[in-house]
Amino acid sequence: GSAEKVSVKLGVPTPAHAGLESNADHSERAVNEQVGEQQEELPPGRYRLPDDRPALNENRLKELGIHVYRSDRLVLLTDVDADQVATIPLMADQLFTVLEGYFGPLPPSPEQSSFQVTGCLMRNVERFRAAGLMPSEEFSFEHGRHHHYQFWMFNPEQEYYRRHLAFHEFVHCFMTCECGMIDTPPNWYIEGMAEYFATHSLSRDETGKTMLEFSVMPSQYDGYEGWGRITQLRKQAGFVRTPATAADEIQELNIRPFRQAVAVEPGPALKQLDYSEAWAVCWFLNVHPGFQEHWEPLRHMRTFRSFTAAAEAAFEQLGSLAEADWLLFSETICEGFDPERCFPVHRPDAEAGEYLSESQSFEFDVRSDRDWQESPVRLRAGNRVRIMGAGRCQIRGGSEIWETEPQGISIDFFKGIPLGTLVCTFVSADGRKISNRLPVGREMVIAAPYDSVLWFQINDSSGSRADNEGSFQVTATAADF
Repeated sequence: GSAEKVSVKLGVPTPAHAGLESNADHSERAVNEQVGEQQEELPPGRYRLPDDRPALNENRLKELGIHVYRSDRLVLLTDVDADQVATIPLMADQLFTVLEGYFGPLPPSPEQSSFQVTGCLMRNVERFRAAGLMPSEEFSFEHGRHHHYQFWMFNPEQEYYRRHLAFHEFVHCFMTCECGMIDTPPNWYIEGMAEYFATHSLSRDETGKTMLEFSVMPSQYDGYEGWGRITQLRKQAGFVRTPATAADEIQELNIRPFRQAVAVEPGPALKQLDYSEAWAVCWFLNVHPGFQEHWEPLRHMRTFRSFTAAAEAAFEQLGSLAEADWLLFSETICEGFDPERCFPVHRPDAEAGEYLSESQSFEFDVRSDRDWQESPVRLRAGNRVRIMGAGRCQIRGGSEIWETEPQGISIDFFKGIPLGTLVCTFVSADGRKISNRLPVGREMVIAAPYDSVLWFQINDSSGSRADNEGSFQVTATAADF
């Protein structure tokens, strides 16, 4: 099954999820390397790393202005005001439950201690240096860093991102506590899954209690200040405000192909854009309804070799489906993305390799309540196609209901194109390129920039389609062969 969002009430114990047993064929070797002679005295089986956190001198911490907030799973050491941070350890307890539900229960430690992390959330780093809490100078970091059962992070200004970064580092501690830092899956997975779980929301239920939800798709920009992953992706892709209106204005979006985004080679530390892409890939793979049976086995893998072998097998099975869907998802992603309606819709009758010929004509519908929809139109590079749209549909915006025809309505715009316009995009036959969205309107003649498949939608946000009704009727014929 898919990795669903999990809501928990703060302060209310949450039952453990039915966990999946982890793949353990590598773990004894990893523990042997990490705990040395202790392993001789341990019974056979899986173990996580021994708890190597230093003892705390709480009187000294108090003298330095460092406060201690404890829960079962997190000891938070901080010089930030209590009203900004005191609930983070309790939230980390709920996150631990979610992580065990996803990855399966953790193995015991050699000393049979409970899993607990110590985190330093720092406004004035010199206080922590004076307390002897900082890692060595070689262990540098810009925002946050983890090692075994400890993490360190500078204090972000934004309330949301402060919690997010603490959760991100906590996830790292959980995911690496069995095999350590030396033998881990690729960076895109380690960082992407930390981002996936750490992206959270806080809300009130009908009784007024605070609800904490992990692994969310942000519903809007407000309330997620400092996160900015979707904004970074959209800037990198090269989205333009002014719509292209002619064939020579087709632009290839700067979206990395799927197999590059999930490259298994170990690489350098990620840049900020890479964190955004890693989050998007992991959200895409966890939530896409067509990928679950292929993605689920990767939850079990802890080492680089076991993970990369399983990932390569999964991605080979997914083939061009993952390539095309990744590009289309990346083109349309926005706050509030609706996974029930907005993952790409494939045609069951589509036959790859049959390209438009001079005598062919296609008729098909494009629904207003779905995002990108595959058409039967396949084009060789340079082939020209005449596209005509007809019909009416309803686009809803809040309490407003607007009737639209294929040319759209200028009362509002999305991606620089009038709302409700019939639009298309070219996805290359190999799934490695995608064009900007192009306004078809009532009629358009356009040439394919490369061997490609035409995809269509009725222009709207991928978070606003639930109440749309109706379809456009589209006719596509060869033009000037």
